[in-house]
Amino acid sequence: MKAKLAVAALAGMVFIAGCGGGDDAPSPTKAEYTKSAKALCEKAVEKRQTEVEALLSKENNFDKPVKERAVNDIILPSLHRQLEELESMGLPKGEEKAAEDLLHTFAAEIKKIEAQPVKAIETGALEGTRAKAAALGLGSCA
Repeated sequence: MKAKLAVAALAGMVFIAGCGGGDDAPSPTKAEYTKSAKALCEKAVEKRQTEVEALLSKENNFDKPVKERAVNDIILPSLHRQLEELESMGLPKGEEKAAEDLLHTFAAEIKKIEAQPVKAIETGALEGTRAKAAALGLGSCA
């Protein structure tokens, strides 16, 4: 049961990581931003969850070293890619401040995960990102 809860916690972290655009591109509308972000997040979450589940089934336990490997080898690289992709999308028209707040919160929470990977799993280190993503209409993306 603990392993399933841990997978769920990791999956939540995984779900956050997956969203793309360009600096010279015009700002997306809120609808465009929401649609693209949701699609990218869903794809990234699915990939991370699959990778974490594969690690857990291979290891047959979820002790501290396995948790650290899951975070350092799977989750953090995925979160960094997602943040880069979100940043490259541009800020949605009319929601620039909210999207900027999401990006800043996401970056700060990634740093907390880097500092204490196991604690991050156990304490839900991406709650601020989840709340800001939900406020932007990204739902379970975060």
